[in-house]
Amino acid sequence: MANTEKRILGDYKITTDAGSTGNVEIDTHTLTVDGNLVITGTSTTVSSTNTSVADNVIVLNSGESGAGVTSGTSGIEIDRGTSDNATLHFDEANDVFDFKIGSSFAKVRGGTPVGGDDLATKTYVDNQVSGGGAVVDKINEGNSKAEVFDDGVGTSKFFVNIDGTDVLEATATNLSYGNVQISGNTVSNIATDENLILSTTGTGEIALEDVAKVTEQGSDPTGVSGFTKVYAKAPASGGSGVFVANINTTDELVTKSKAIVFGLIF
Repeated sequence: MANTEKRILGDYKITTDAGSTGNVEIDTHTLTVDGNLVITGTSTTVSSTNTSVADNVIVLNSGESGAGVTSGTSGIEIDRGTSDNATLHFDEANDVFDFKIGSSFAKVRGGTPVGGDDLATKTYVDNQVSGGGAVVDKINEGNSKAEVFDDGVGTSKFFVNIDGTDVLEATATNLSYGNVQISGNTVSNIATDENLILSTTGTGEIALEDVAKVTEQGSDPTGVSGFTKVYAKAPASGGSGVFVANINTTDELVTKSKAIVFGLIF
């Protein structure tokens, strides 16, 4: 029987006559290395049909001496022949994992998410939204947001905050935008001593299609240049109770019957 074991004292090195340009080929059914295997060089090629690795963690970019991946990315690339290769890379510049086919992002499929940190699939999101299962109470972008508030104790509301300032709020009974508030059938300016302005553009006019009820004032307002103020007060000699105030005068509009009487007298 041939001797299948060769013992060597100390290190053992095989060098071809051609030195670093020569090749060594081992032609055998199975090659077993009983110990650590260290391979140095610029590339390692494995052409086996089935590869099995017992190690539970594979380290890529081993020996990195910098802070992060110096080359920018590290990952796995799949050769797809004449089609663009598929890659799973860690992008050091953005601290993200990229799934790509060529230079374009690839679709990533998965199962139905269960935990809070699970990635959501399109089907899951669609089902949650269309089925009413999604619980989304706010939308944030920068320092602006739209939010639904309902703690079951205080007043529930929907509000919009832009650049840190609340600009719109809706409750079951009120709607506020800026300083304008609609409460039931009442429109008011909630800012103290500021005007409530109704205006149109171009040749448009403000039209009142029903009876207008004007509260009687206790005193005359001050006339302002460029404006005529129309208001109500207790009827006086003009009989109408409708008054005007401008920069020149404060006076009551005269009713038809009063005008006839004044015409006869004067």
